[in-house]
Amino acid sequence: MSLVSYMSEIHPSYLCRLSDDMFNSLMSSIEFCLLKSNIDVVKFCLELLTSLTMYIQQDVSLLHSDKHSVGTRFLTIFFNMLLLETFDMSLMDTFSAAFYTLICSHQEDYKRLVNNLLLEHSGSPHYERLVNAFNQLTGFPDAFTISRAARIKFTENFTPFLTNIRGFLCIR
Repeated sequence: MSLVSYMSEIHPSYLCRLSDDMFNSLMSSIEFCLLKSNIDVVKFCLELLTSLTMYIQQDVSLLHSDKHSVGTRFLTIFFNMLLLETFDMSLMDTFSAAFYTLICSHQEDYKRLVNNLLLEHSGSPHYERLVNAFNQLTGFPDAFTISRAARIKFTENFTPFLTNIRGFLCIR
């Protein structure tokens, strides 16, 4: 796994040149490893997804391809893992970077996921808390641009965001 992670960081274009079948097979393996592997393997998977998503976002020729749309699947998985399921908190920084990159790359999908979650909780005592938490997470200038400053701000907001809402979301 570390070789693939290395390739995604140094030469992400090589992975993007894989045939659709091979690329989808790789992504299915990454998904399996994210959900069923030890911390080290999960960390490699997160790093791979971060590098690959950043590369695809910057390569205009890939923005409307199947390779770009795979990110929507991972955004949904991350959204559920971070907010509704359990994950190892020692991976917080790596999760944050991968999640942020996916959010920037798939903004409309992220907004749809947030709106669906808010709809599920409309009328509940936690609704306002959720709205405020999501506004604090991404409610800063250039929140949806893949830039160093925005990523740092997102990372700073990420831990308080999770602390604020994970407890009551995981309990429901």
